[in-house]
Amino acid sequence: MNRKTLIVTLPWDISAHQVHACLKRLGHDSILYYCTDFTSKIEQSLYFSNKSQRSQLKIGRTAIDTKDIGAVWWRRAMEPQVVSFLKGKDSQFALYEAEIMNNAFFHLFPKETFWVSHFRSQRLADQKPVQVSAAIQCGLEIPRTLFSNSPSAIREFLKKNKRASIYKTFWPISWVNKNGETEAVFTTKISQKMLPDATSLRAVPGIYQELADKSYDLRLFLFGKESIAVKIQAKNTEFAATYDWRFDNHQNTIFEVTEIPKAILLKSQKLLKALNLSYGSLDFVVSNKGKYCFLEVNTHGQFLWLESVTGAPVLEPFSRFLISGDQKFVCPKNLKGITLASVQKDVSKVINLNKKKYKSQWPKGNQ
Repeated sequence: MNRKTLIVTLPWDISAHQVHACLKRLGHDSILYYCTDFTSKIEQSLYFSNKSQRSQLKIGRTAIDTKDIGAVWWRRAMEPQVVSFLKGKDSQFALYEAEIMNNAFFHLFPKETFWVSHFRSQRLADQKPVQVSAAIQCGLEIPRTLFSNSPSAIREFLKKNKRASIYKTFWPISWVNKNGETEAVFTTKISQKMLPDATSLRAVPGIYQELADKSYDLRLFLFGKESIAVKIQAKNTEFAATYDWRFDNHQNTIFEVTEIPKAILLKSQKLLKALNLSYGSLDFVVSNKGKYCFLEVNTHGQFLWLESVTGAPVLEPFSRFLISGDQKFVCPKNLKGITLASVQKDVSKVINLNKKKYKSQWPKGNQ
């Protein structure tokens, strides 16, 4: 029996809908599980007896036993959303009960389920210090790094750096300003003179690194035995993306599919295995001497854009990976040619419908 793929996501997540559309064209059944719909539109049931147990999910009018779900892509999750008619303490109580139910429900999926990746693994691997520690153990080199909220430790660290220093956040942060524009905190070059007072430093832990020698950035996307390495280079050295290539939404950046040393690939695959991840996007900086320096691994970030900027197939190979249920997946050579461009019309239609349907929940930055 061809078991279904469950995509745990949000109504405004374009990547989930792109993969959902591709799976449909490949003749594979997939189900979009919008986290915002639990508990208003999604029902979860766990049945137990002394001899058996069964889990059932109901989305709209469709009921699915979890034994009929072959793979779960934990794409973009968030906490359950309490129905609007509950207020105050009633709302808090309902949310607490829903969170317990939701965590237990997904925890009790059949053992043979193919997770991409398991939510417990993602939550641990999302901790940047855990990533860095694992990367070192796997033989990858890193820049000199400090995770801290200690003013004295931060100032001493910056003082000892032989090269310039940078600041990064533990988690991506963005907001919409009074003009309706989305702003975000990117990797920023800092100095001791730029640091705020001790009280402010102590209030917000941060990531401080010595700026690595860089010729270009590298994004390495891994899934199964497949890998796509993309060289990322600023068009001019004065451009701010010298520190963070995401700064201008790719306007002054050149992307090129490239080859990487086998040793770096093997160590990167070893890192994903150590973190118990089925896929991930790894960021490196490569020096003028060809030295690879690991920065971080993104456990569930955007990756389909690599197809848009390079032309390399990403959507269909990844979709086939979900269908395969195989951690050692190797993409077949004869693809159907399903691309981001080919599913765009269908995806846009769904996103536009969702904008109306989920108007009150729609993020302001996703207009």
